[in-house]
Formats: sequence, structure tokens, C-alpha cells
Amino acid sequence: MSDPITYRTEIGKISWICMIMVTAFVLVILILSFVNTISFLIFSLIFAVVLLLCFWLMYSIKYTFEEDKLIVKVPLWIEKPPVIPYISVKKIIVKSEWSYVIGASTNCVAIYYGDCSYTCISPMNREEFIKILRERCPQAAFETKNKV
Repeated sequence: MSDPITYRTEIGKISWICMIMVTAFVLVILILSFVNTISFLIFSLIFAVVLLLCFWLMYSIKYTFEEDKLIVKVPLWIEKPPVIPYISVKKIIVKSEWSYVIGASTNCVAIYYGDCSYTCISPMNREEFIKILRERCPQAAFETKNKV
């Protein structure tokens, strides 16, 4: 029995665009509330908490290879996070384009498994991650799609 191998999400465009949008929105509120010192302090505190929460969320997304399955761990996930048995993987598409992704980058790996399930993740060290997927899912068809 091998030890689980865990990868974190790649921090990319999705993360930075969200951070810039949150920062811009909060800065506008801070400027508008600057007239009132109490409001300014409250909004400054809210901004700090939101920023810390965003960073925590980005760095807490993990993809873990276990003996017989890949587990996608996402904090504050409303639904049950995906658990992907290797034997059920049908197709894997490596792509670098915008799509729904569990992660923080557009460099993603789409995994089709089961009857009609699909998840798209963005692991750090993507080439190494894909190598492990190829080893553990030899029955899966692999494709590469680059943004045109």
C-alpha cells in the first residue's frame, strides 16, 4: 500500500482576477467610508478578513492520489467533493483555456469518469500530475487542447 500523494492547486489567472476585483471593490468602499472613521475601520477589517479568506481558500484546495482513487478536497464546498475511482476514468483532457474548474488556474485537467461525471482541476506540477494519472488510469483516453 503506497502513501497518498497530494498536490495543491496552481495559483493562476483565476485567483489573481478574483483578488483584483475584491480589492478594487473594497477600496472603493473604503474611500467612500473614509469620511467616517468608524466606517473606515469596520470596512478595513472586513477587507482584511475577506483577503485572508481568499488566500486560505486558494491554498487549501488539494488533489490527493490514494491507492484506488483521486480525492478532490475543497474547503467550504457545498456538495460532496469529487472522489474519482481510477477504474471509472474514461477520458482525461489536458487544456489551457477558461472553463469551470475546481482550482485557481486556467491550466487544467478535465477528468471524465463514471457514467456521466466530470471534474476539471488545476494542479501544481501539472506534467508530474498527468504522469501519475496515466499510470493509474491506463484505460483512459488522453487528449491535449491548447487555447487558440
